[in-house]
Amino acid sequence: MVVRTILHMAVQQLAKLKVGRDKDGNFLISASFTLSQLRKHLSAAGRKYSVVQIDEAIRVCRLSSLDLQSEAGGKKGLISSGIFMTYSALDEDTSDKDGEGSHRYVVFNPLVTRSILEKSFRAINYERLMSLESPLARWLYERLSHNFRQAEKTGSIKKFGYNISLSTILLESGFTAEKRVRDSIDAVRKALIQLRDQGVLERFTPYEENLTYGVKSKGPAPVVGAVWVLYPAVAVVDEIIEGNRSAKQLS
Repeated sequence: MVVRTILHMAVQQLAKLKVGRDKDGNFLISASFTLSQLRKHLSAAGRKYSVVQIDEAIRVCRLSSLDLQSEAGGKKGLISSGIFMTYSALDEDTSDKDGEGSHRYVVFNPLVTRSILEKSFRAINYERLMSLESPLARWLYERLSHNFRQAEKTGSIKKFGYNISLSTILLESGFTAEKRVRDSIDAVRKALIQLRDQGVLERFTPYEENLTYGVKSKGPAPVVGAVWVLYPAVAVVDEIIEGNRSAKQLS
């Protein structure tokens, strides 16, 4: 959530931004802010973290490795690195508990920089995202918003939704599989219900579920997998359509 908030601050120019170039001439965007500023934005979204927790989260993100893809203007790029290429800190007072004098500086990955400059960064409703308590629900919302570009307002009527399998969720979301497949499925169901309750999925037909079963021996056949068809709410479909329109104008 800290990364998403920093990106939100950068896109909305709520942090101090500076544009430069690397040794190869590629544009780079850096953002500077205080931990107090970041903490206030997180708090406004209902996320209560201490200054120490926020600072630690930024450090973890700096060290984490990610595969970042960018599609804009008919071109596609891939860079395997972290979202933040550089992280630096300056604390004016080491006893500062509110973060007012705790200055932080990050340099975004070149692909993130290009997306911000070209305004092709896929928009997502920041307030709605932050309202989701479950990390899995947040991941599913971002996945749906970024990947289901063909969404339609009458999707549930036409049975046209976004398909995602349990195996994909376990492979790509970072969600740890439970010992029993049924327990993993229950965890996904809880995340989907949260998406429904927060207006990401349709109220009356949020999703359809298809279970797959293994070979029956004694008792009921074991559940070995699941595929869900997600139906985004009208408000989310409108945001996806607007995102498509913005991306088309840039191409």
